[in-house]
Amino acid sequence: MCLLTTSLLDLPLTETVRKNLEKAQKKREEKRKKTKEKRDAVREEEKRQQEAKRRQDPNAKPCPSCGNWDHQRSTSKNCPKRKPKKREQTGLTRQSTVKATLDGTCNNEILKNTIKDTVLKCRNLRHTASLFVNYLTVRRLSSGEPMPLLTQSFFYNVFSQLVGQGQQADQWIKELYLEFQTLLPTARNLNFHHDTQMITEMARQYSTASHQHISSNFEKRTVDYFFLRLSNQSDTWHLATASVKDRRSVAKYMYQRAAGLQADWPELEDTTISHAMIDVRTFTLQLGPTPITEASLSGRANLYMPWMATVLAYMERRVLVQEPVPQRYASKQYVYRNLKEVSCDIASSCNIFLFVDSICRS
Repeated sequence: MCLLTTSLLDLPLTETVRKNLEKAQKKREEKRKKTKEKRDAVREEEKRQQEAKRRQDPNAKPCPSCGNWDHQRSTSKNCPKRKPKKREQTGLTRQSTVKATLDGTCNNEILKNTIKDTVLKCRNLRHTASLFVNYLTVRRLSSGEPMPLLTQSFFYNVFSQLVGQGQQADQWIKELYLEFQTLLPTARNLNFHHDTQMITEMARQYSTASHQHISSNFEKRTVDYFFLRLSNQSDTWHLATASVKDRRSVAKYMYQRAAGLQADWPELEDTTISHAMIDVRTFTLQLGPTPITEASLSGRANLYMPWMATVLAYMERRVLVQEPVPQRYASKQYVYRNLKEVSCDIASSCNIFLFVDSICRS
C-alpha cells in the first residue's frame, strides 16, 4: 500500500493557483493560531481562578504529584506529571456516528418505548436547563451582580439543581433556582433524566459555547449599538447631519477607542462632527478590561457580559435609520428588498402579453 506524502504545493501548478493555495494555507494557519490562543487564554484564567479558590479553602490540599494548587490530583490535565490514558497513547480518538431510524433498527416494542421515554427525559432536561441558565444570567446581570467564571464546573452546578444535586453550588444559584422552579409547569419538575454524565457533557458544551458567543459577537454587537445610538433621533448621541456611512465609520472608531485598540479618526463627508466630542463620549464607556482582544474575550468572558447585556437590551428598540437628505435614486438595498415583487410583476406582465399575443394570432 502506497501512502500519498506529496502536498498540493509540490505538484506542477500555475503561478496563480500556487498563490491561491499558499494564501488559503496561510489563512487556515492563522485561524488555527487564533483558536489556540483563545483556548489557552481560557485555560490560564480557569487555572488562576481555581488556584485562588483552593488556597482560600482550609480543607483543600495541593496536588500530591506536583504540588500545584490549581488542581487536586495527577489525573487533571493541568498536572505537569499527568500520565496519558490508553486511549491517548494509542491515538484512536476518532468517534463515528451512524444515523438510523428507531423503527428500522429495533423490533422490540418494550425497548423502543424505553428509548423514546429516555430521549424525552433528556430533551426536557436540556431544554429546561437552557431556560434556567438564561433566567439566572438575566437576573444576575439586571441586579448589578458580577457573573462568575463561565467554567464547566459552574454550569455543572447550575444544571445539577434540576435533578436535586449540585450541593457545592453557590447560595445565590440555589435561591434563583427556587424562584425559577415556581415558573415551571408541574409536569416538568420531575420528568428529567438524572444521569450526571449527560449533565457533565451539557456543562462542557455550554462553557465552550458561551465563550465563543462573547468572543464572536462582542465587537459586531457593540459597533451596531454605537451606530444605532448615533442614528436614533431621540438619543443624545444623534448625529443629525451625518450620513449613514459616516455614522458607521464613527461607530467603528468609537469601539476601537473604547476597547483600547489603535484607532484612527476616519475621513468623513460631514466635517461638522466634533472629534473631541466623540472622544469624550467614548472615554466614559466601560466595556470591560482593556485592551479587548479575542484572547481576552475568550479567557474572561464573564467580565464582558454586563456590557453585552446593556447592548442587547438597547438593540431591542426599534430605531429608524435614515439619511439626513432623502435619496433621489434607488439604492442596492432597496432593489434587493423589492426584487421579488418586481420579478412577480414582470412575470405577470409577460404572461398577459403572451395571452394577448396568442389571441391576436388566432
